[in-house]
Amino acid sequence: MISCSAIEEHQEGAEHSVTEDLLWDYDDSDVIIELSREYLRPNQSITLRWEVANEYS
Repeated sequence: MISCSAIEEHQEGAEHSVTEDLLWDYDDSDVIIELSREYLRPNQSITLRWEVANEYS
């Protein structure tokens, strides 16, 4: 994995980065991603995005 980011989307449509609360690390050939948020309200969401290296390039 090259990078990972997280965006919190609020009920009224506002978005902000929560990447500072995002942890990721390698576990052998796997990647573990961890993000904790409290008190999400209805219609509020988190979007995770990641980029991986293409091993077939």
